[in-house]
Formats: sequence, C-alpha cells, structure tokens
Amino acid sequence: MELELSYESERLRREVTAKLRLHAYIDDQSARHVLQYLILPSFEPCVAWDVFRQRSEGHPDRHILLRSSWRSDLDEEKLDTPAERLRHPYPLVPTVEIHELPVPSEELERLANELAAVMLPLGASTAVLGMDGTSFEVAIEQESRSFASVAKCRLSWWHEPPSEWSELGAWARRVESVFESAWSGGGNARTIPVHIPVIDDAAGRHEAQRAFHSGLYGRAAELLADIGTREKLTAAEEKMLEIALRRAGAPVPES
Repeated sequence: MELELSYESERLRREVTAKLRLHAYIDDQSARHVLQYLILPSFEPCVAWDVFRQRSEGHPDRHILLRSSWRSDLDEEKLDTPAERLRHPYPLVPTVEIHELPVPSEELERLANELAAVMLPLGASTAVLGMDGTSFEVAIEQESRSFASVAKCRLSWWHEPPSEWSELGAWARRVESVFESAWSGGGNARTIPVHIPVIDDAAGRHEAQRAFHSGLYGRAAELLADIGTREKLTAAEEKMLEIALRRAGAPVPES
C-alpha cells in the first residue's frame, strides 16, 4: 500500500473506532444506551456490541442488542492501490453493517446488572505486552434523569484483562458467548439502516454558545464536553463549561 493510502487507512480506522465508541452509526433517539462491549482486532473487522433500553408508554422496558461491524476488509481493498482508490469517492464512506439480534430482553438486562455489580480496582498492572492482537473495551452508562447525573465508565485491555480484573474478564467471556451465539444463529438477525454521522465541531461550538446564552446549561455542557473529547477547548470554552456545569447542578471536575 502506498504511503499516502496507508495514512488514509489509519485515519479511517481512528474515525470509525471513535464513532463506534459513541454508537454514532445507530439512530438511537428512541432508546437509552446501557452498555457496550467493543472488540478491536489489529487485522480483522472490529465489532461493537451495544445494548439499549427501549421505553414505550404503557409497556415494560425492552432491552435490545445491536451488532455494529466495520468491514475493514472491504475498505482496505479500496485503498490497495492508487488506481483502485480512484474508483471510490473521497472521503471514503466506511462500510458499516448493523444488525439487531434476537437475545431475550431479560437476559440482556441480567448481563447489564451483572456488569453494574462488578467491583474492581481502577489501577491494575499490565501482565501482557504486545503490538498486534486484539484490544477489548467495556463501557457502561448508569441510569440518569438529566445530563448532570450521568455516570459513565469505560475500561480497556489488550489480549487478556489484568489479574485484578478477573471478575470483569469472567463477565466478558459470558457476554461474548451469549452475543456470538446469537450472531452465529444468523437467521433471525434484523438488518438496521446505518446512520452516517457527520461530526461538525465548529457547528457544535456555535450551538453550545447559543444554548449557554439561552439558559440551556445542560445542553451547553453536553456539547462542550463532547467536543473536548476530540479537540482542545479554548480557555473561554473551558470557563463556559465550568459555569454551565455549575448552573446545571453537576459537579465541576477539579483541574
């Protein structure tokens, strides 16, 4: 692969991975995200397993499982040579496949509750070192009624979790068994249209200022906090975020 195409491939991988972490390819306006189990192999398609809770007035909540996979194998072929690259649009739209899998809601809720109950030290020694292989991530979002009280956590490891995280490792093995079994069943998987997001941080900054000056402090804080995960906020934006969090009733992180 040409050097320039190699750079484009790496940029695409970083972009897709970031959006998978945010479950940004899924139109989840009618559901609340509960947890994610993300598998990131070095040379194979990465897979995000996301559990959502759907709410319907007058009916019990329903947990659903969505599998998002970036077909990096197909996209790498498009970047194989300069001649092949010319056949495809720029920027390259990633090939992402999303399926809803038929796992019982009660089983998904049980797995979510088990994850919420896991106790482990945040500091853990690295037992295995390596360059290539597979990285894993687990993310959980706790129940909340407003932005100010959202509690989130994301943990990652390479190959095997540290020994101090054995309880989390056992949970991950159970989850992977359930999820992969549902996927290998295949026949009842429902294809979900892919939502291709365009993250426009310039527009987000403008919207954050508008929300702040309109008194929508929770929305302003949410936008600025999200932008801050990708770009460095200006001093004025950091101050705006601090004020917005305080006025929204959220704890202000210590600097």
